[in-house]
Amino acid sequence: MKAIWNGMVIAESDDIVLVETDYFFPLASVKPEYLRLSRTTAAAAASHSVITFNLQAGRLKCSDAVWYYDHPRYAPAGVFGRVAFRKEVRFEG
Repeated sequence: MKAIWNGMVIAESDDIVLVETDYFFPLASVKPEYLRLSRTTAAAAASHSVITFNLQAGRLKCSDAVWYYDHPRYAPAGVFGRVAFRKEVRFEG
């Protein structure tokens, strides 16, 4: 499956976990050149819940578009170490 943002493939993997409506990709499958740590992360870290990243390619930016659980205690089964994407990212495959 591919995660696509603005026509760019930002992640690709056959190892996907579906939880409700979210596809979780292995973190290693995301192309790091598109990820920028979000300022929202500081607030999330205080609650030990979610870390977020912005997607960025040149001048294009999508705030808080990628997220993951930063502690296995808060993550649904099978998704720790995986990232999910906000609605601006579409999926193929």
